[in-house]
Amino acid sequence: ILQTKEFYESILHSIPLDVVVFDVNHRYRFVNSTAIKNKEKREWVIGHDDFEYCKRYDRPIQVAQKRREEFNQVIGTKRHIEYEEQMEVSNGEQTWRLRRLFPVEDTQGKIAYVIGYGVDITERKVNEEKLRILNDRMQLATQAAGFGVWDWNVKTNTLVWDDTLYNLFGVEHNQFSNNFEAWAATLHPDDKDKAFADVQEALNGNRDFSSEFRILKGGYENRNIAGKAKVYRDSN
Repeated sequence: ILQTKEFYESILHSIPLDVVVFDVNHRYRFVNSTAIKNKEKREWVIGHDDFEYCKRYDRPIQVAQKRREEFNQVIGTKRHIEYEEQMEVSNGEQTWRLRRLFPVEDTQGKIAYVIGYGVDITERKVNEEKLRILNDRMQLATQAAGFGVWDWNVKTNTLVWDDTLYNLFGVEHNQFSNNFEAWAATLHPDDKDKAFADVQEALNGNRDFSSEFRILKGGYENRNIAGKAKVYRDSN
C-alpha cells in the first residue's frame, strides 16, 4: 500500500499543474510540488487551511477569504467551479492562476473531499491587457482622425462596426443587422454596382479592398465615404 501511495504521489508531483486535495473543512490533505515548490511549506500545510497558511507566511488574508468563498460554493452546490486568481509573488510581480475545484462524493452521496487544479495563465492575461491597451489606443486614434473600423467575416456574413462608423453612416446600433446586406442598404443607388465590384475584386484576391462611394446617411443625406481593408484568408 505504501509503495502504491508513493507511486501515485510521484506522478502527481510530476504534473505541471497545481494539484491539491481538501477535506470537507477546507484543510489540505495533499499538495503537489507544482502548487507549493518549497518542501517545508508543502509539508507544513497538510492539515491546515488557507487562513493559517496566509498568517504563517504573511500572505494577504483576502486570498484565504476568496478561496473559502469558492470552496463553500462547491460544498453547497456539489458542483465544480472555475475561477481566476491574481497573486503577488515574492519579487513583487503579479501572477494569474486559473483554478478549478471538483467535489468527490462517497457511496452515500456525501462530499468526501474536493480536488483542486490550477494552471498558470499569467502570459495569457498579460497578452490580454496588452491587446486591451492597443485597442484603446487604436480607438482613440481612429476617433480623433474620424476613421471608422469594421470587420467582416465572409463565411458567417457577420459585419462588425465600431461606434465611429455608426456615427458616420447615421445608423443606430439597434437598426443595424450586422451583415453585408445592412451595409449595402446604406449605399447610394448609383454607387452600389461599383462598390459591389470593388468588394468582389478583393474577395477574388486581385487586390485589397479600396473603394469610394456615396451613402445615404440616415436614409436621406448624401455623404462620400472612402473605404479600405485588407483581406485575410484561412488555409482553404
